[in-house]
Amino acid sequence: MKRYFVLIFLLLSGLSTSAAGFSIESGTGIEYNVPEGTNGNVFIFSGESAIKIKFSADDSTGFSWFEYKQDPKEAVSLVENTDFSIAKDGKSSILHNVDVNYGYYIEYEYNGHKEKKYVWIALYDTINAVTLEEVDTCKNISLRIVPPYKEEYVFADSFGRRETGTIERELKIEYLTWKSPGIEGDTTITDKFDDRAEFTVPYANTDITVTDLLGEKLKLNIKPYIIPYKTSAVIAFPAMSTRDIEKNEVDSVAFSADEFGNVKIYFSETPFEGNADCPEFRSSASSIFDNAGNVNPFSVDFTCNANPDVADWYEWRISHEDKGFTDITYSGGEELSSFTYNYFPKSGKYDISLTVFNRDSLGNKLCSYTAYTCLNISTSAIFVPNAFTPDGDGINERFKVAYTSITSFRCQIFNQAGRRVYESTDINEGWNGKIRLLLGGESDAPTGVYFYVIDAKGTNGKALPTKKGTLNLLRSK
Repeated sequence: MKRYFVLIFLLLSGLSTSAAGFSIESGTGIEYNVPEGTNGNVFIFSGESAIKIKFSADDSTGFSWFEYKQDPKEAVSLVENTDFSIAKDGKSSILHNVDVNYGYYIEYEYNGHKEKKYVWIALYDTINAVTLEEVDTCKNISLRIVPPYKEEYVFADSFGRRETGTIERELKIEYLTWKSPGIEGDTTITDKFDDRAEFTVPYANTDITVTDLLGEKLKLNIKPYIIPYKTSAVIAFPAMSTRDIEKNEVDSVAFSADEFGNVKIYFSETPFEGNADCPEFRSSASSIFDNAGNVNPFSVDFTCNANPDVADWYEWRISHEDKGFTDITYSGGEELSSFTYNYFPKSGKYDISLTVFNRDSLGNKLCSYTAYTCLNISTSAIFVPNAFTPDGDGINERFKVAYTSITSFRCQIFNQAGRRVYESTDINEGWNGKIRLLLGGESDAPTGVYFYVIDAKGTNGKALPTKKGTLNLLRSK
């Protein structure tokens, strides 16, 4: 029972804590933000003269001030009317002789028991210089702040134990991270720093602007420091895209087509492991010939998208999972920032990488950045639908096959009487559900069951087994 009584008493005591606090009575200063739960206030001043601190508390009596340097337990008592004064109404007290980089606490009576509040007074040391110190030219940059500033403040917790924290500069650092025609990307870092500020290197030539936020709040009229920076770091956002591709020819999970049927995928910062995440091409629509005169399934456009005026050398590497395939490497300057590639002589997984470089005046490579992608060219195959609906609603209007790595194709369609109603060697055309008339023109074919015969040859030069089957021509009523 006694235990519960003590708990209730402590809860009631907490609820009755007085509304009291410190404020600046005179002197150029600001309150410094300390972590939540800190048992005191911190004030920073731009100078040591004319500092006065006011403490206010309603319904309180008997103010006593104490000063300490390192430990509140070693505090010395201050003298009323010499070091501090008490207002006539007894609700506030002003500390007159305030020393910087010292701590103070005040004791007072509230509801019959003693209360104690802490405050620390700090002197701000303004920035004299900001200099550039590159930690890693290609990755990180460091600014040295002179002089360093990191001060300790000391309080006591609710149990009287020594409690410390740090006061650090608050800086705002602004710079461009990327600059290209019509596009600028900027970065603003606002944080606390001691003697160094380290951050990711910019990918554009830029001015780095450093603003002392505490100095601004203290109205010290400190102009921002501006450091011109010429970068050597390179970065790229390469992509590969295909043109004139039908929707059923490309893996829709990895790619999305634009309104013109073009599809694009961006490279990754890490290599692809296995085939699971590789985009799959299922196209032979583009009749591009390689140097040997063979028809290849498609062409791919590669674009670098590197940071302008910095990246000046490009190395593209294309390899195949078959170890017998000789890796293809293209190296060069601006002419290889984008190019079209159309030599994919066999099915399977192709790994593709781009490394961009920055070079010095002698052609020595300085910084580099590598990105990766892959694509999987399927083995030759034909995929035949079993129905289509040429009713003018724009959905499933043609009987068309999906396919992978096909170089030649012939499709014939017959009605139930055995008459051929359609024939084509264009794999992308598809039957629109119409029959040519003997006297010219065409008419809608009747709904019902039709028969198809499809012959095709793959990019490996081999004929696929002839496909034969039925299809349903449907129209809404």
